[in-house]
This record gives sequence, structure tokens and C-alpha cells, in this order.
Amino acid sequence: MMQASVLSGLKYALHIMVHPFDGFYDMRHEKRGNLVATLIIYLAFIESVLLMQQYGGFLMYDYDPRSYNVLRSIMTVVLPIILFCIANWSFTALTDGEGRFIDIVMALGYALLPMAITNLIGTLLSNVVIENEIDFVNMVFGIGAVWSAFLIFTGILTIHQFTVKKTLFTLIITGFGMVFIVFLALLFGSIIDKLIGFISGLVTEIRLRS
Repeated sequence: MMQASVLSGLKYALHIMVHPFDGFYDMRHEKRGNLVATLIIYLAFIESVLLMQQYGGFLMYDYDPRSYNVLRSIMTVVLPIILFCIANWSFTALTDGEGRFIDIVMALGYALLPMAITNLIGTLLSNVVIENEIDFVNMVFGIGAVWSAFLIFTGILTIHQFTVKKTLFTLIITGFGMVFIVFLALLFGSIIDKLIGFISGLVTEIRLRS
């Protein structure tokens, strides 16, 4: 039963790719799709980025296994996804957006499927093309990026029931929100680091005086 539900959710992702307005609306209001399928798409997207970085053709990528850090690469993909979901939910909750946090997570996940697919196709092609054909590979990556960007826009518009203008404004504010969250995290980390240093120094001084 669970397997059938997941397969149905993955199949529904293909429906969203070609029918985004109806797809995202049904996802939000008719409970179509599911979170497990969304997480699988996220994993596929992350894996497609890692494969692109590690196995992309040498004409396009300068891969050095000695300096490559898989964890760092994963975090450069995962953190923007988390920041987008948090920033978008935080802002839309204040502007009467109808979408829940889980709706944003699922909409973004489904929207990334075209990039996951074109990343894999582009990576394969980058290993067989010659230098004069690199532009064709870049076009494949570009199609996936534009397609996913359109789906993100459509998903946010549909799940929150915003106008086009308000959706554009929301996405811009979401971008600023992501930067602001990173700034707060770095500031908080710096304060904690200084506090730990102060306490450590204080404890050391007390020990020396006792």
C-alpha cells in the first residue's frame, strides 16, 4: 500500500511538470502527491548535483578528488532548500498566504524534478561531446533551470493563491529572507563563540587564582 502511494506520488510529479497550475492546486486542495515522494525527488536532485560535480566531462568541470568534499557539496544544496522553505513560510504566513509549510516543501520538491532530470542528461552528454558542442550541454542545463524556476513560481502562486505580482514580490522577499536568516545564524554563532571563549577564560582565571 505504501509502495503504491509513493509510486503514485512520483507519477504525479510528472503530471505537475506538464500541468503545473492544475497539479499544484490539486496537491494543495485535493491532497494529491505525498511527502515521501517529495523527499525521494529531493534526494534525486541532490544526487544529480553530486554526479554532475564528480562525473561531468573534463571540458566543463575541473574535478579534483583530493579536494572534493561530499558533505560540503550536499550542504550547499540542502541549506538553500531549507532556507527557502523557512523564509517563504515566514513571510507568507504574515501576508495571508494559504499554503502550509508542508505545501511549500512539497511544491519546491516537485518543482526541482526537471533540474534533477536535466542534470543527469547533461552530465552524460558532457562526457561524449566535443568542445564545439559544449553550448548544447549548457542549453540542456538551462532548460532544466528555467523549467524548475517556472514551476517554483507557479507552485508558490497556486498554493498561496497569490496574484502574479504578489508572487514575484514574495519570491524577492523570500530571497532577502534567506540572506537575513544566514546573517542571523552567523551573528548568533559569533556571539556564542565569544561567550564560550569568555566563560572558558573566566574558568581558567578562577582556577589559576584558587
